[in-house]
Amino acid sequence: MNELRLPEVFLHRLRATTTHFPGAMPHLPGSSLTAQALRAATASWEHSLLRAAEARQRLLGDLTLFCSRAQATDESMAQCLR
Repeated sequence: MNELRLPEVFLHRLRATTTHFPGAMPHLPGSSLTAQALRAATASWEHSLLRAAEARQRLLGDLTLFCSRAQATDESMAQCLR
């Protein structure tokens, strides 16, 4: 199987990143990765990032709705005070 030789600094960063995505890659063998393992890790990270982006979009939507309701309430209160 083809192996990619990766610099130790990159492997350190990759190991640190995988702690934020449980199950992305159980362990990294030595200082090399098989192309298949790297593709699997990349696919898992992409999926995790997609889920995070979707959650961010939902949060932004909720905040937008909250802010528009708050603004409408402020405008209603201002009209009542006139």
